[in-house]
Amino acid sequence: MRVLVSGGGIAGLALAFWLERLGIETVVAERAREFKPLGHYIALKGNGVRVIRRMGLIEACRAREAPIDSLRYVTSTGRLLREDSTASLDRELGGLIAFRRADLHAALHEAISGKVELRLGTEVEESETAGERVEVRFRGGRTETFDLLVGADGVHSPTRERVFGKGLEVPFGGHYVALTLEYDHGLELQCGVAYLGRGQMVIFLPMSPRVVSLVVYHGEVGQWPESREPGALRAFLLREYRHFAAPVSRAFEAIDERGYVFTDVITQVRMPHVVKGRVALLGDAGGCPTFLSGMGSALAIQGADLLARAIAEHRSDVPRALASYEAAIQPLNARYQESAGKMRGFVLGRSRVRAAVRDAALAWMPDGFMIRQARRFYDAENATAALT
Repeated sequence: MRVLVSGGGIAGLALAFWLERLGIETVVAERAREFKPLGHYIALKGNGVRVIRRMGLIEACRAREAPIDSLRYVTSTGRLLREDSTASLDRELGGLIAFRRADLHAALHEAISGKVELRLGTEVEESETAGERVEVRFRGGRTETFDLLVGADGVHSPTRERVFGKGLEVPFGGHYVALTLEYDHGLELQCGVAYLGRGQMVIFLPMSPRVVSLVVYHGEVGQWPESREPGALRAFLLREYRHFAAPVSRAFEAIDERGYVFTDVITQVRMPHVVKGRVALLGDAGGCPTFLSGMGSALAIQGADLLARAIAEHRSDVPRALASYEAAIQPLNARYQESAGKMRGFVLGRSRVRAAVRDAALAWMPDGFMIRQARRFYDAENATAALT
């Protein structure tokens, strides 16, 4: 069997890892011209951690873990609502690793380096299923055939658009921003802080006395800047978050060309099917639950595991393997998307009453109840745990 994976991100490299273990010839086509791990902070949880452990990568991931011992929830003006221990969340959620998406990406890359053909600067331009093969034409004119094409090329997947059609992204009405800034922030180390406003949320993760990472969830407030330049984003955030506590303004003032800046719309990908012929979608390409789920990377890793298991079981029957994969991954996609939908109002809602209720609930909920609710939200994969 010969498999082409379009996309060298988390999902694509995780799948390549498993396929190499199965002795399957795998080619990963990545349009970036060099491997450069970049990415915002994520919290890998539950079955995502369990799969990483089975891959033998738990130590590599833990070594890159952020030095955060607790997370405080505060109002936009800085009034403390509650504080949770990351160790408790790690224990109760069946695993929790807070690190950069780039760190997970690098760990996966190290695991496949020298074992899997990774073609950088390579992009699929066209594909067509012909009988038991998929004929692929790469940008530049080169043509090859494979037994299976896997689109692991992200939320704005060219593979999905080319094979399954357009109009499958569902906007959630907001933007996501990830920043890594260098300045004398004066924040308490080992403590993350989440500032909650109405349709606005800013999370601080101090990495050192001079480096801090931020995550911003921004609902439909103000006119989002058309320019992607850091200066335009800086001006917009300073204006729209001027009523937040002083640490937020100081952080936005530090935005410049040197820091890492990532922005995207908050959108889901809802697919009636993630398989068509001998083409399968994986990760965000086939079921992005949005950043609000907090489970995008875990879903990518679990999806890669499920697809590899289906191929291993039905190696001589690719259509049957893909049908098995689709039957396993679609309920998982749906549950994560449902969970993200419930978080939409909590984070992006503009209602003053809803924000007041949210703040009161955070402040007065017993710790045990809060942990159980978090587990219910983050462990949506429990219904399909037997499959993974």
